[in-house]
Amino acid sequence: MNRLLVLLLVVLLAGFGGFFLAIRPKPLADIAAVLPKETLALIEWGDVNRAWEGLRRCPVGNAVSSSLLSKELVRLGVPEAFVEELREGAGFLASFAKSPSFAHLSAHKAVVALLPPSNGSASIAFPLHR
Repeated sequence: MNRLLVLLLVVLLAGFGGFFLAIRPKPLADIAAVLPKETLALIEWGDVNRAWEGLRRCPVGNAVSSSLLSKELVRLGVPEAFVEELREGAGFLASFAKSPSFAHLSAHKAVVALLPPSNGSASIAFPLHR
């Protein structure tokens, strides 16, 4: 009876071992190998959430999120419409960072790539200019 239990245990362990070796996830392809050679910029983050929290806690992050920056930009001659767009964008980012979607998305590796225009045009539409 003991031999039967030991044999059953060995067979189960061998089966589970073979199963996990067979379904082992393949490594992801390097993103740089997938993007075209003309890629202008590539940024990769391993832990976006930690980087975001670090930015929010540092002096630069505090200055950007405060109204002090807006006042300083207006004083330097930046158009009020542009400053208002920046405020709205910062507000959107702050509210999105508090959402469960951001927590889920930022738990994984994130990649942002800046690609050249596909139609050969040199002008890029900038959403801050209306």
